[in-house]
Amino acid sequence: MKEVKIYKIIYYPALLVVIMWLSKLAEFYFDIDFKTFGIFPRKTESLKGIFFSPFVHGSFKHLISNTIPFFLLSSAVIYFYRKLAYRIIFFSWILTGAAVWLGGRYSWHIGASGLVYAFASFLFFAGILNKERRLIAVSLLVIFLYGGLIWGVFPGEEGISWESHLFGFLSGFIFAFFYSKDYLSEKVVENNINPEDFSDISSSHKLNIKYFYHEKD
Repeated sequence: MKEVKIYKIIYYPALLVVIMWLSKLAEFYFDIDFKTFGIFPRKTESLKGIFFSPFVHGSFKHLISNTIPFFLLSSAVIYFYRKLAYRIIFFSWILTGAAVWLGGRYSWHIGASGLVYAFASFLFFAGILNKERRLIAVSLLVIFLYGGLIWGVFPGEEGISWESHLFGFLSGFIFAFFYSKDYLSEKVVENNINPEDFSDISSSHKLNIKYFYHEKD
């Protein structure tokens, strides 16, 4: 199997997580509020939130609950789909944020949970659509660890942006479908990737869906 340098897999996910934490620590220590860098649907001045809202979290609890799944799932996308990973991450980021801006409720939407849904959805559907044993194994792993995510796409608990979850989930499906078939299979198979190499994602990382949220005020 082609050797993969671990730092190449985790570098950018780790960098994004560090930015999230620095943002929250800056809010805490300097008593400032970055909420206006979130998404307020259909407000022109909040278009910047499409890019910046994943870095803004309403509380440390909110941030902690997003850190592990964001890091693991984005790393999984990079590991299993290296030739496509960065465009998938970038376009999932943009499409999810833009959809929230267009279709979300009239309130602030912040946090990275929309991307968690996008990455989990992509990993699942890409494996299924490609009908490739190794990719299906990845899909089953995603379902085992994050199967509870599906309930977050429906209206429920007050203060949770289910729209972000829904649009993230749909973004992942769209890109899995778009990059599926021969192109995606060829790119993954040529690297001789084995999902068991990513088996260090254990069931201890399984998180409750109620913590994958975008806080709103």
